[in-house]
Amino acid sequence: MPAQILLLGQAGPERDRLEEILRLLGVPLRAVTGLAGPLPEAELVVVGGTDLEAVVSGCARVRAEAPEPGLLACLLSPPVWEGGQATRHVLAAGADDLLLGLPPEGVVLGRVLTCTRLARLRQKERRAAALQRALRQIVERVGSCTASPSLAGMSDGVPMLEGPDPRAALRLFSEVLGMAVRAVGWDHGALVRGGEDESLLLVATSVDGERGLVPLRAAEHPALMHALRAGERASLSGAVERGRLATTALLPQDGVLLGLPLRGGAVGADQGSSFLLLLHSAAAGARLDAEGEAFLCTAAQVTFLALRGQGVIESLRDQTRRIHLGHHPAERRQEALAQYREFFESSADGMIVVDNRGHVQYLSRIAEQITGYAAAGLVGRSLLELVPETQRAGLLDAIQQVLQHVTLHAFDLQLTSTSGERLILSVSTSSVLAEHGCALLSFRDVTEQRILEHELRKTKDFLERLIDAVVDGIIAADMRGNILLFNRGAARLTGYQPEEVIGRLPVWRLYPEGEAHDIMAQLRSPEHGGVGRLQQSRRTLIGKGGIRVPVSLTAAIVYDQGQEVATVGVVSDLRERLHIEERLHQTEERLALSEKQALIAELAGAAAHELNQPLTSVMGYAGLLRRKLAQTGPELVELADILVREAERMAEIVRKIGHITRYETKAYVGQARILDLDRSAEAPPAVSAGKEGR
Repeated sequence: MPAQILLLGQAGPERDRLEEILRLLGVPLRAVTGLAGPLPEAELVVVGGTDLEAVVSGCARVRAEAPEPGLLACLLSPPVWEGGQATRHVLAAGADDLLLGLPPEGVVLGRVLTCTRLARLRQKERRAAALQRALRQIVERVGSCTASPSLAGMSDGVPMLEGPDPRAALRLFSEVLGMAVRAVGWDHGALVRGGEDESLLLVATSVDGERGLVPLRAAEHPALMHALRAGERASLSGAVERGRLATTALLPQDGVLLGLPLRGGAVGADQGSSFLLLLHSAAAGARLDAEGEAFLCTAAQVTFLALRGQGVIESLRDQTRRIHLGHHPAERRQEALAQYREFFESSADGMIVVDNRGHVQYLSRIAEQITGYAAAGLVGRSLLELVPETQRAGLLDAIQQVLQHVTLHAFDLQLTSTSGERLILSVSTSSVLAEHGCALLSFRDVTEQRILEHELRKTKDFLERLIDAVVDGIIAADMRGNILLFNRGAARLTGYQPEEVIGRLPVWRLYPEGEAHDIMAQLRSPEHGGVGRLQQSRRTLIGKGGIRVPVSLTAAIVYDQGQEVATVGVVSDLRERLHIEERLHQTEERLALSEKQALIAELAGAAAHELNQPLTSVMGYAGLLRRKLAQTGPELVELADILVREAERMAEIVRKIGHITRYETKAYVGQARILDLDRSAEAPPAVSAGKEGR
């Protein structure tokens, strides 16, 4: 039976009947009439409908989005087709089978089971092909490793391969582990070796290629020991053991953790030892089927056969035996400490020797002076008790890595002295005593230095925040033009972000061509504020996208022992100031024009008033003269008429002068302009107030 069924197609009596039949199977069924988003997950998809084209398009869409599920097409009202054309169309669209019409229930259910079997066979074939490809990749990867570096021997229990990287074997194990577990659908993996003496060794983990050859305490991992002894799968659910594995093998504590014993001739041929593969998956329902288990065992055989010829497997067995036999007896450890005691006591640094649990085995005289603890009172105690809880896990991990001959960088460790003072120690490590199960920690007191560094860092952060808080832009560059400082004010001005210009954009690119050279010349000249200083001057910055920004610039040269080392400039944005100046200039022009217009209007009113009276007399006498001359002859009358007309014309001019309200001019002789009486006496347009006429 299919795990779940998806029914697609338009609603109708036939499809409703098909849905009733499918529900007889008793498996989850989801019926969808219209589907806009992705297809829901299903093992079998049934596309039903009365229209052939709709059924064909539905099958094509299912196959395009989900090639895995079984696909059964049902043409519920089939047309009359000759030669089985409907079947050919539907099968060509990807369907596994086709029902023409709605046959009896048994036929429908039989076709459903057939399509489900086909889907499962198809899925099985694809998975087998995928596992074969993954196995081929593993073979090629292992082959490429075995063809180049060869085993040169053992160094402190670690397989040494010829070439620049002595831990290539660990990285190979880690890489192959990752390839294998991902091929079967799991997330992470780790390989654990158990010896005939019930010793445990974490060989490698897929999470970190440098993490491996870490001894495990058998008493702390009962589930691993049971799986190795019984040779059967083990689901690791104990929180304590999972937590230890999470710390050692770097496997997450949540999800599913499965222990799988690796079987097979190649693996089992390692006399007296066995291997356990740890599989981790974040999915709560993760499972490993028989095909996946067989693939993992085969992959393990291929890897072990390839590495056996180089002696890597033998070296792992020796490593496990050495760990179990506990060949770090107290007397050998004390002999080694006595051998190095003179060197430890002559060192200017403090020396502490700890075992794999962090218990102090030796404390030098300088270490006693720095910490305040006497050797007699501290030897045998755990060093972890003297450090903050937040650093204990990291310190223990560092000790474990030193025991595995991992070179660590110096690190800071906080330690509480006998007086309760919190010391900061700069710790370096050495694996010179690793074969005796001890790690050497050399340290010096850097408390005052770290406090000073903290204060300097706070001051630096404060200055950076202060510089960024300045509204003006601050730009500093070295003498080669490399920008060293670019605050947020400069970013607002130019549109560049600091990361776009610091160390990337030469400073002269922020100025028009030649202007940066001119600025440097003025900085070195005594005429612009003194040598090394530039008084405020008007400049232009080139912003992002070629935007030109007017700025006010003050600059200076930074000297170090008389040598020029950098330049710094402070720029203020002038765009708003220039805009205000332009608006002020326009306002001043409008005010001057208004004053001129007021003066013209007052002058015109006065002139009109003064001219009206004599002009009225002239017009009166001219009219009287015309009437008296009418009796003398037409020539004199005509002259009198001319006097009257010109007087009336003058009166009209005076009237216009009396109505002047604004200042409008017109062209006159040459380049001169005179007052335009007609336009100046008109009512001013609403939109032209304050503008000077042309």
